[in-house]
Amino acid sequence: MYASKDFYPHHRASHSHGQLRNVLAARSRNDVFYASKSRVMHTSLSCPAYTDVVVNFSGASTNPNQAGDAHVTTIAVSPATDFEGYCSDAVLVTGGLEGEYSLLNLNSALGDRPTEGFVTVAEQKETTHVHILGHRRTGALGAAFCSNDSKVRLLDIDSNSWSAEFAYEHQINCAATSPDGRLRMIVGDSCESLITDAERGNVLFSMQQHTGYGFACAWAADGWHVATGSEDGKVVVYDARRWDVPLANLSCEMSCARSLHFTASNRGGASLVVAESDDIVSVYDAMNWCDKQTIDFFGSVVGAVSVDNGHELIVANGDETVGGLMVFERRSHIPDELDDPDQVPRDQHGSGLSFDDLMLQGLRYGK
Repeated sequence: MYASKDFYPHHRASHSHGQLRNVLAARSRNDVFYASKSRVMHTSLSCPAYTDVVVNFSGASTNPNQAGDAHVTTIAVSPATDFEGYCSDAVLVTGGLEGEYSLLNLNSALGDRPTEGFVTVAEQKETTHVHILGHRRTGALGAAFCSNDSKVRLLDIDSNSWSAEFAYEHQINCAATSPDGRLRMIVGDSCESLITDAERGNVLFSMQQHTGYGFACAWAADGWHVATGSEDGKVVVYDARRWDVPLANLSCEMSCARSLHFTASNRGGASLVVAESDDIVSVYDAMNWCDKQTIDFFGSVVGAVSVDNGHELIVANGDETVGGLMVFERRSHIPDELDDPDQVPRDQHGSGLSFDDLMLQGLRYGK
């Protein structure tokens, strides 16, 4: 599946909450974003020496007991369009520990400040997750924010105005909206996984396949496959055409899934990326759910995303000593004579580390 390509130790992401690991996002290999305490950093895998601070929550805290810096808890970026010559909306959305959020137009002039505000100022105000979606009828970009106050709020990005607010019975940790904009998966401090009407917020189905709280979910681009991850160490995959019978029950290797991500399906087949709390990222073949690759390393997993239709997988290792951005390349794109990951050449830019270097930091492969 994937073989090691590059490692960038000077790009070290950090998470502010042990259960929230969605602080890595990528629009392409040239636009990679990750959280570093109260800031969001921007870099490019084509020019890894480049680093820029694009969001800074320093001084944004509303907590009188805090020194003034509000840490980043979640980030999301709008996907790039596949149509040549078409300039799509490009926006980076950030959520913070103290309920703040920011919107950054990536097509704006260099140095422009993001638009900032607060999702909520309630006592339980932590922003736990955000994802970007297109309006079902107009296609306009919006953002769905999950908060510890048990609510999901929808923000119209163009006008920076709140369009909807839905309340539930438990704290919400993650949500994913179907590609057609009709349904939304919600997981949180409950053993239930909820399918809701994306526009009205009412619960349509309640699945009880987990025995622990849920912290991750993802909806595939094909619209059929939906995955949920829980502290019970299981990942449950559903077919959206039949919610009562799970399509697959997958067991985590060491801990539990903190971040789930489906890769695109037009290069080598679709995959489900399962990022655990520490040391493990697993990649499942979404055709049969049996074939699996385990990427085993040392360090906390801050996030995992794919770029270029699944051609590359980026994993953010948050360990203070051996952390950094780890880049993996789909094996089908590597010449046959280099199919052995031990033979993958060194980074052509001279700033990454080869597989041999990664081995020194405890990275090994299983299948």
